[in-house]
Amino acid sequence: MANIEIEDEEKEQEAQPSAAKTGLPATIEAEESKKFKDAIAGLEKQLLYLRADFDTFRRNANKERGLLFGQGQDSILIELFRILDLFERAIKLSQQADVSQPVIDGLKLVQKEINLIFEKYGVERIPTEGAEFNPKIHEAIGVEDVPNKEPGTIVSEYEPGFIREGRVLKPARVVVAKERQEP
Repeated sequence: MANIEIEDEEKEQEAQPSAAKTGLPATIEAEESKKFKDAIAGLEKQLLYLRADFDTFRRNANKERGLLFGQGQDSILIELFRILDLFERAIKLSQQADVSQPVIDGLKLVQKEINLIFEKYGVERIPTEGAEFNPKIHEAIGVEDVPNKEPGTIVSEYEPGFIREGRVLKPARVVVAKERQEP
């Protein structure tokens, strides 16, 4: 039985490092242990901050990449506006000049395809004729005295305008009914 007690004491001494085994007094050993724990806690806190910073960076980078991609799409769509405008003018002129119907049908087909591209990318035409003039989406290129129209109402459209996702890509160029002058 004495052997068992001695073995148990030896196991307890092995499990708990003593000042004699480490060569340091107990108070210094406790201070060193506290320093290590504090250092580990500081590093864990720093790691959490770095992780949060990286998550923020990733979110911002994805957002910026999306904006740049959208701006690239916008610039290509803006170039297509000129082409659509040319096709619309060609259709009007060809109908006035009595051009053969297959040519007019071909022009309308191309116009339709361009409009489908705009629809696919969320581009909407700005309403004009009969609408209230809005300087945020319309550009007035002239005024006209029209007796049966309210002042500030759009009389005619010179060039169409387009909006995408709430942003004006091209303002509509319009002629607006002017205010009536009382004699």
